[in-house]
Amino acid sequence: MRTIWKFPLPIADRFTLRMPKGAQVLCVQAQRNAPYLWALCYPSALTEDRAFLLADTGHLRDDLEIAGNIGSFQLDGGQLVFHLFEQ
Repeated sequence: MRTIWKFPLPIADRFTLRMPKGAQVLCVQAQRNAPYLWALCYPSALTEDRAFLLADTGHLRDDLEIAGNIGSFQLDGGQLVFHLFEQ
């Protein structure tokens, strides 16, 4: 059986999350002005580190072309907009 887990995201250019192997990312959103990623997981699966990139709107990055887009979220009432990618 699978379940949906929520993972808090740091505001950092690059970071890793330890997730169950085979976790399927569902979405990224802000909840109570903090960013989170939701994923469909097998709770009994071994874990692995997964690498992510976080880009804010308007800043140039040369590493986004090799990453898969997950989604975008807003903080501070829409003043800050971020875009999450998985490497």
